[in-house]
Amino acid sequence: MQRRKMIALNALWSVVLAGACFAQNPLAADGVLAVVNDEVVTRFDILRSLKTSGIDVAELKESDRKLQVKNALHRKVIDILQRQAAQKAGITVSEEEHINRRSAIIEQFEGKDNFQAYLDRIGVTEEAWNQDFRATTEAAAWKSVVAGVSGAKSLEVRPQYDVSVTPREMRDHYRQNLATDFRVKNEVRLRVIQVYFRKGAPQDRIKKKQLMMQLQAKLKTKASFEVLAERHNENPLSKDKKGHLGWVEKGSDAIRAKIGEAVFAEAVVPGSVIGPLETINSFWLIKVEDRHRARTLAFEEVQEPIKRQLRSLKHRDVTRRLVLKLVSDSFIYPRSLKPTLKASLGGR
Repeated sequence: MQRRKMIALNALWSVVLAGACFAQNPLAADGVLAVVNDEVVTRFDILRSLKTSGIDVAELKESDRKLQVKNALHRKVIDILQRQAAQKAGITVSEEEHINRRSAIIEQFEGKDNFQAYLDRIGVTEEAWNQDFRATTEAAAWKSVVAGVSGAKSLEVRPQYDVSVTPREMRDHYRQNLATDFRVKNEVRLRVIQVYFRKGAPQDRIKKKQLMMQLQAKLKTKASFEVLAERHNENPLSKDKKGHLGWVEKGSDAIRAKIGEAVFAEAVVPGSVIGPLETINSFWLIKVEDRHRARTLAFEEVQEPIKRQLRSLKHRDVTRRLVLKLVSDSFIYPRSLKPTLKASLGGR
């Protein structure tokens, strides 16, 4: 206890010395920016955190720089509180699990060399990154256990909150959001070939129609619609996307009424090729790549997604309350930091 007080007092003195300068320019203050129980947060910690996130504060405007530093400081303090809580509760991540998670991260960089290049670019050693990563995973494990999401059976720590979702909660959510979230639209995903002809030029119209008939014949012999669209499509919305027009809802202004009637005909199924169709100044060949017919999803179809969504929302709220309690119960300096942290968490 005496050692903890001495560390805190020394850190506080550093904050006092750096405080005035930091208030003017967050990058100009050397030394300690905050104290969280008996752990200090330095300027270097914050700049490294921002660099790891891909943010170079030197390239930002002063107002943006101060905001980024402030937010990074808040995140750092919360991370420390969670890690301290994990350590106090005896929640650790095994070496095997740490190695597995670390390997998964490296795989995202497509190899160790690329990962090392990333560390070099942000100016962080592999050892420092490992320490930060372990602290992050332990904090996440603490949140999962204490919030009742996982791990409670294998640890002495018991969940403080219940984040399970009852059948009634799922049913209520389904009924309340039926009109907006659980109705499938009447829509088709289209790929098109559109070619234009000049008005008042019959020969040009005939020439373009002949081209479309030739393309139609090629499609019947299993030619690639994408390849033909890449060569011939003149539609401005899909010319550079191999004719891909995307999802179109019935009644949308994205396509002409004549085209809409054709693609939403009852007999049309995914894979259908329609046309050539003639509009006021162009011919169309249309491939219906997929189709959704308007209907209401049954509760049984969406029960599991609803459960995951409600569980996630509960966990997020529980985590917020847990962190808010950590902030309230901890020694945090400067004193002005605690109210701003509480406000960011929706507390008082």
